[in-house]
Amino acid sequence: MRHDPLYKKITVDEFLAIDFGTDRKFELVDGVIRMMTGGTPAHSRVASNILGFLYGKLRGTGCRAYNSDMGVRVNDTDLRYPDVSVFCGNLANARNNAPSPIPR
Repeated sequence: MRHDPLYKKITVDEFLAIDFGTDRKFELVDGVIRMMTGGTPAHSRVASNILGFLYGKLRGTGCRAYNSDMGVRVNDTDLRYPDVSVFCGNLANARNNAPSPIPR
């Protein structure tokens, strides 16, 4: 669909306004909606172990680890749902997505 000249790329804000009406997960990649694949039990176990490890390491730092339910806004046309992400600061005003990541 990405190469179809009739397909209009959308922004992260437009993407977040869509009600997909399904339990499937989607990401926005370069303005194009992509359905995410499911994981395996082993993959889930690894992600859970990383979250558990980070929980203890981040205690008292002002940072928190999040699972794949928290999106990361990469730019205006990319929103990803990584298995594990870390955000430092206050997410009180975020709508299911953290602001653009800051490489460290």
